[in-house]
Amino acid sequence: MILLNTILVAIIFVSLFLGGILLSNTKKRLSNIFLGIYLLLNTLQMTGHVIWYLFMGIARAFQYNSALTFSFAPLLFLHAQYLHEPKRKFRNLDFLHFTPTIVAMLLALNNVTLSPWHRVLVYLGVFVYSFLILRKGAVKKRNALKNAKSNLPRIVSWLQNITILFLLIVIFDLAYYLGFRIIGDSFLFVQTMVYLCILILVLYMLRTILDATSRIIIFGINKPFIFNRNQQEEKNAVYTSQLKVLEEYMNTNQPFLNPTLTLEQLSKEVDISKRDLSELINFHYQLNFVAYINVFRIELAKKMLVDPKDQKVTISEIMYAVGFNSKSSFNTLFKQNTGFTPSQYKKKNV
Repeated sequence: MILLNTILVAIIFVSLFLGGILLSNTKKRLSNIFLGIYLLLNTLQMTGHVIWYLFMGIARAFQYNSALTFSFAPLLFLHAQYLHEPKRKFRNLDFLHFTPTIVAMLLALNNVTLSPWHRVLVYLGVFVYSFLILRKGAVKKRNALKNAKSNLPRIVSWLQNITILFLLIVIFDLAYYLGFRIIGDSFLFVQTMVYLCILILVLYMLRTILDATSRIIIFGINKPFIFNRNQQEEKNAVYTSQLKVLEEYMNTNQPFLNPTLTLEQLSKEVDISKRDLSELINFHYQLNFVAYINVFRIELAKKMLVDPKDQKVTISEIMYAVGFNSKSSFNTLFKQNTGFTPSQYKKKNV
């Protein structure tokens, strides 16, 4: 029982900390808001038994906790939806996802006891929403591989991981519930596994938000979590110096002309560690390494297409000259950048 209580307290503090960070962020991304609400409701549910026992009685405490369980899967689903579509505005139809939560809460307010089998609806909702998140993630991942879309693989991986951990929580909770309803034994071990999985989930979220690269890509939070002012100033100075070195090297030496250039190769050439270089590119340019390199290639291709000296050079030759080795990738990225195909751009600007 001591272990269970320790896990419970850890969940409360980590969830409260993360929820506060996400909801207090000045950018107020909708994806962050939904995840922040999920974490705060998770905190409320973990502490609710004690609070409601003191003020309303233990029976109603269970009623309110039961009502909250309907909201968790829709909140994670909406977090995923708005993370994939950050420019999407909130739609009134999104409120429909919380209809079961509202109905259950109204019943609790009116002292109506929910059927013990209401949890079947909760489990069903979890599996449906989880399937939708994982399916959309699979589609987005395929599109990212085709179009070399920046940062999508990391976002998909994040959503897959939290969804799988969430499913594990529900599977253990289902085992605990069936044991209690059918056998009459609550199985303390299974209950402990439920809370342990919740703790692993919130710790994974904590680890992600503390990682500089993931924090920027997934949550859009640029501010580093450094609480020592001198350390922060020192890191900012190093960051500025590294950025200057990188920009000078890219413009002077043009390493992007090498079609097989890797992050490791570039890190050695500019004498910046692989991890720091990756963070630098993600933090300053909001791009992954491949997308960052391709920006330079496209810019050079645009110059060559309109340069009078290069009018006899074919588009294919320009493509290879700037570092591309795939015509489809070149055309796709060029159009994404300019709104025109290479031939249309040349015709328009020459």
